[in-house]
Amino acid sequence: MILGSMSPDFEYFIVLEPFQGIGHTTEGLILHALSLSISFAMTEVNLMITDHEIIYTETQQLPKWTWIFFLLPTFLFSGIAYVQIVLDREIGNQPMSDTGVIIMTLLFGFLIPGLLVCMKARIVITKHEMIISILPIYKKSIILESITYIKQIGIKPIQEFGGWGIRWNGKKQGLIMQGDEGVEIGISNGKSLVISSRNAEKIYNALNENWKLNRHSKK
Repeated sequence: MILGSMSPDFEYFIVLEPFQGIGHTTEGLILHALSLSISFAMTEVNLMITDHEIIYTETQQLPKWTWIFFLLPTFLFSGIAYVQIVLDREIGNQPMSDTGVIIMTLLFGFLIPGLLVCMKARIVITKHEMIISILPIYKKSIILESITYIKQIGIKPIQEFGGWGIRWNGKKQGLIMQGDEGVEIGISNGKSLVISSRNAEKIYNALNENWKLNRHSKK
């Protein structure tokens, strides 16, 4: 919220002038405020993670074949923009202005699909906690002492979770990005978390070893 409220004023520092241009307009929000906020948020989270001693880290992306679903809006909005602006043919009974078409194309045709295609999940295991994140939309920290069990499992993303991403099937929360294997973690609050990975054994070993160390030190 802080970054979002301050980002329109970043324009003053970029141009080094005390005059407002596009900072507080829709164009400014899309062109620089949103991207700057995301960049600063990602930098802050990465700095917070590096303060801990990292035992294991892994970065994942969605399967590449799913990108086609994210790129469909790019073709759709690009086509609308081409017809209305280049061919000068209005679309629909109440067509948007050319400026509106350009903004919608940039936002829904390029910015959002681009963020989804580039979206990465990061799994970080330290001596005392596990941090999973999909920046800048999701971050969860689990203290190893709060874990009740850890086990390796097979995963069927569609049958069990209905797809990929941050999922919930009514019983378990899942970070489902890659692979058909993963790790299931029980938490002391009664909830469980499933993380898919092509390196499920490495995640399991790193978690299990440090989880046992934390339990012994607590005793």
